[in-house]
Amino acid sequence: MSLPLPADAVRPDWRMSPRFRRAARAIAEALFYEGQRAPSAEHLDWLMGEVEAFLGHAGGRSRAVFRASVLALTTLAPPTVGKAPPLARLDPATRAHAIERFEATPLGLAVLG
Repeated sequence: MSLPLPADAVRPDWRMSPRFRRAARAIAEALFYEGQRAPSAEHLDWLMGEVEAFLGHAGGRSRAVFRASVLALTTLAPPTVGKAPPLARLDPATRAHAIERFEATPLGLAVLG
């Protein structure tokens, strides 16, 4: 037995704004950073497409939580390593370090978003 979907759940036409997509991509690049190299552009392009498709099929609340998490990481993670926001301004290694530091704060739950 399946539960009914929320009225706003399926929005296959939903797209991330260019600004939001850049912020999410910067976070993804940091999360998948492997010490000496960032993930390939192709991998990040694929991932952003998958995230967009997932969010297009999620409810509005899920999209709002994801957006709030991206905003929190983008603005609040850089100061944990003594840098000014936004997160995308930092190189991938520094971004990864900032996210790790931010995760240890009381607001670190935003990383799970």
